Amino acid sequence: MGNNAWHEHCILRDDVRQGTLELAEFAADLYAVRTGAAWHTLDDGGNPDDPRLQPLLEKIAKEETDPKLRQRALDLIAATRKVEEQKEALLAQKTHTFSGRCDWCGTSNVPVSYDYETEFETHGTKRFALVCETCEKN
Repeated sequence: MGNNAWHEHCILRDDVRQGTLELAEFAADLYAVRTGAAWHTLDDGGNPDDPRLQPLLEKIAKEETDPKLRQRALDLIAATRKVEEQKEALLAQKTHTFSGRCDWCGTSNVPVSYDYETEFETHGTKRFALVCETCEKN
């Protein structure tokens, strides 16, 4: 490929060349870019979860000479990071609390939630531990 920009070796679709490709459709397949097949949209079979996509976007953001394509890569990287941060925040939230007895301190009629990292076996049946907010913080 030499030192030329990747798009000099590919046939770009009109929407990519004109900068009208929607960010939601913007996804690339490393193999397709290397072989000259250019960018994919999600509708055309592009895979936003492909582990090869993020390194490719970072390379484009760093090395691309076309400012519109570089900016699209930067926008997609930022959007991907935002989604990952939102996932992390949602995973950290409580999914469901209800009134019950905490398995750690024994207090009854307190808001508890499931501790998915701890299982108890009672009478041959396994269940997740119930933990109150006070015990969870400790």
